[in-house]
Amino acid sequence: MTNILPPSKLNFVIHGNLTENEAILHEHSVGQLLYAEKGVLHIEYADKKILLPAQYCSWIPPFSVHRLWSSSSDIFIRGIYFESHFCKNKVFSTSAVFPLSNVLKEMIRYTAKWHNHTENSDYENTFIKCVRQMLPDEIAAAVKLEIPVTGHPLLSRILNYIAENIQNEIRIQGIGELFGISGKTLHRLFVKELGLSFSIYLMFFRVMKAIELLNEGNHSVKEVTYLVGYNSIPSFSSIFKQVTGANPQSFIKK
Repeated sequence: MTNILPPSKLNFVIHGNLTENEAILHEHSVGQLLYAEKGVLHIEYADKKILLPAQYCSWIPPFSVHRLWSSSSDIFIRGIYFESHFCKNKVFSTSAVFPLSNVLKEMIRYTAKWHNHTENSDYENTFIKCVRQMLPDEIAAAVKLEIPVTGHPLLSRILNYIAENIQNEIRIQGIGELFGISGKTLHRLFVKELGLSFSIYLMFFRVMKAIELLNEGNHSVKEVTYLVGYNSIPSFSSIFKQVTGANPQSFIKK
């Protein structure tokens, strides 16, 4: 595992594409506010996978082992690091994905002028302090765009099967028969290993996959509905909004 630490500055900002170091498991001794301006970003922790859509932010707590990757060709990220002693508020102890206000969005963009600075000015520190003070209210609007992961051999195979067949009708009884396990036993396995029922896991996985497809800009909402295994656009849109708080159309790449 690699430790990626910012320079010895009070605050540190990043603006640009993903680096090779970020694609391997690493951690920071600081908290990180990460904004995906373009593209969809995957954030993988030991116990979960998080999807960060374009125009959304993620909070990564200090000393959280993770890696970042993206299949988007136009991925562009902006971020601000905050020293851990500034992250005492309880809200900073867990990871989160949240839509950000227009004010915070412009403030993050404004910090691009300090991208290559080696020292902080009083103005820079005061400005970033204001950003940090805004975060608890912003994080309060967090949405759950994450799925748990497992090292359980059988369940890992089942999750891979779901990912590869997401466009098809998937029922717990059919999956159980395919893998030689009863539906009831499979339900208990999901709850024990993942903390989610089969149906809830499937719902989150489908919505997260839909966000990726919508962001590509090559598919309509109708097409994405069927590509992630739904037969009804109204049903898909209703579930999508239940998870994200927004309509599918808002995630289509502009």
